[in-house]
Amino acid sequence: MTSALRVVSGYLTGRVLLLPGNRSFTVGTSLECDFVLFGRNISKLHCKIVPNPGGGHRLEAIRDAIVGFKDSKIQRLELADGDALDIGDCGLVYHAELDNEQSKNDYKVVPDRRLLAEKSLDNYRILRKIQMTDMDVTYMALDPTTNKRVSIKLFKTEHMNSPKIIQRFLSRAMVGLTLSHPHFAEVHLIGTAHGNCFVVSELVEDQAKFERFLRDKTPMPVFEALAFVKDFTEALKHARSRKILVGRRKPSGIFVAKANRIRIANFDLSVELQDVLTETAAFQDFLTEKFQSRQSDVVLSEEHTKLDRLQREPKGIQNMPDEGVDIMMAGRILYQLLSGKSFQPKTATKIIIDGYGRNAPDPEDEEKIQLLRAGPFKEYPRDILMVLAKMVTADARKRFKSLDEVITTLQKHLMESSKDLS
Repeated sequence: MTSALRVVSGYLTGRVLLLPGNRSFTVGTSLECDFVLFGRNISKLHCKIVPNPGGGHRLEAIRDAIVGFKDSKIQRLELADGDALDIGDCGLVYHAELDNEQSKNDYKVVPDRRLLAEKSLDNYRILRKIQMTDMDVTYMALDPTTNKRVSIKLFKTEHMNSPKIIQRFLSRAMVGLTLSHPHFAEVHLIGTAHGNCFVVSELVEDQAKFERFLRDKTPMPVFEALAFVKDFTEALKHARSRKILVGRRKPSGIFVAKANRIRIANFDLSVELQDVLTETAAFQDFLTEKFQSRQSDVVLSEEHTKLDRLQREPKGIQNMPDEGVDIMMAGRILYQLLSGKSFQPKTATKIIIDGYGRNAPDPEDEEKIQLLRAGPFKEYPRDILMVLAKMVTADARKRFKSLDEVITTLQKHLMESSKDLS
């Protein structure tokens, strides 16, 4: 005879968890929990089931977490046979004494490592959680073969029955394997373990989020700012060649490591790339291999292998934008690196675009250049400000024509700056 929790509602309906009689049993979204449960209103460490010395169990909420019981919210309860609990969107029933044979016959108890996750995944030892999104959870882990820390992105089990989310997760992972660029975090492998799909990639040590970097590290010396924007522009060029979108979301998924080294960990697929990728035989085989072979009750239907165009990506992710959009994005970053202030279109129009004159400046142009040199830009040479103006202007006739032209121009000024420094 043993005690158990039976899932009666939610995405894990039908599962039975046999409770240990000699230790506490934790429930929450963290992979460190015994019962990993995702959903709304569920904390990282939500509650624990504690065995009583004389038999039976009690429920104890952790910190301010709430558990539903008989139309009320509780934080502690001595469990009795048949008690129904609500944790997030999942309903569970406590069985004080569940016969093993009965559980196998009536409740179809099966080994489910998704519910009894240890502090390891495949051969990787989980160290701590880094972040969580609607689709996945990212952990810092240790690779025992290299003794190096890596990043593991774990697909949430609550989305196992969602074709569009499965395809989005695998599409990005497959593209990540082929990027091979110094400014993109390297993806090592895509694997499955305990019924979960996960992606192992490079962990950028001592990294700062791009948004925080721009806020805390500016204004920046000219040479460093030009070098940073040149690297960022090269990353945008590579992303465009692969038909992926960088920096279109908040947070951007861009990180800055030591020596201002850009590392892009997250990106979106353009409509063009996703249309091509999801229709290839390689993708269909990969999808089947990673999900059809799982030891779970989720069976791939025809919907899982046929992506609905209307459900392809969240609103806002569209076709590849015009190259001028990427040039202006890089220009706005250069503006902030030099000025130490966020790019404001109206202010920038007055200071930068009005300051951009013809190739042969007349007195009026010189007056505008003086305006350009006012305020946060007064210490910078005119040729650097003209580069900035040609990046942020909305006038396509005056803007750089391509990312290649931007990279070449920035490289030229970096070489000149190096000579001046030496």
